[in-house]
Amino acid sequence: MPKIKFSRINPRQACDFAKALTRLAKTDRIDAEILSEFGKRLEPLPTVMPDELSRLLHDLVHRRRQLVDMRSMEQMRLKQARAKRLVQSLERTIACLSKQIGSLDGDIDKTCKTLPEFKVRDG
Repeated sequence: MPKIKFSRINPRQACDFAKALTRLAKTDRIDAEILSEFGKRLEPLPTVMPDELSRLLHDLVHRRRQLVDMRSMEQMRLKQARAKRLVQSLERTIACLSKQIGSLDGDIDKTCKTLPEFKVRDG
């Protein structure tokens, strides 16, 4: 399958470019023409897609951040909880989230060690 070069640009830049050309109508055809002209005149650098391992690392870190946020919310709820059953429920949830965060830490560490940019040179 042939690789097609593309550039990901800020939509605001494309809109400002269209305004500068006084091409404010919005149709798919006009949008395509404007984007083509934008590319010809400004020659934005091609967007480099991250490899599979880099995407995996990004997803793992993103999920870890979500779990840390959820744990923080549960910890705040725990400070306000009065009923014993509620405290126990919150403590179990916090423990579960902490375990999942720890597991993700291991996955992140393992993934980092396989990426060339994270490998430490000897000597």
